[in-house]
Amino acid sequence: MNKIQIKLWNFENKLGAIIMPRKTGIIYGNQTGGYNCMQSEMEGIIIPVIVPLEIQERFINYMGNITIEDMDFFNRNIQDKNDNIEIKFDSKRKDKGIEAWLPIIIRIDHQMFKNCILTWENSD
Repeated sequence: MNKIQIKLWNFENKLGAIIMPRKTGIIYGNQTGGYNCMQSEMEGIIIPVIVPLEIQERFINYMGNITIEDMDFFNRNIQDKNDNIEIKFDSKRKDKGIEAWLPIIIRIDHQMFKNCILTWENSD
């Protein structure tokens, strides 16, 4: 089966997406890592969300090295705009986090989903 590739480069304003890993045959990709222009991708399904500007600015040009303070900042600020879904930074995968590609855990209707990614428009 050929997989479909969808590029998510053109998010506008504060719009972003959660990618939930699933075997769907659809691979979502985005340019990530700030000026490093990495091409990150994951197979799954997406959920549109709002990524506050404060989070986008905090993680500009991040290539790992995410601190406890960064994770706390993320957890405090992401929930303000997305009250229908619980989103938390995945501290066990913090070394995988780069600009516009952060590892998260989500909870929807009391069901937890791990190994998800939050992505948005890269600053480059």
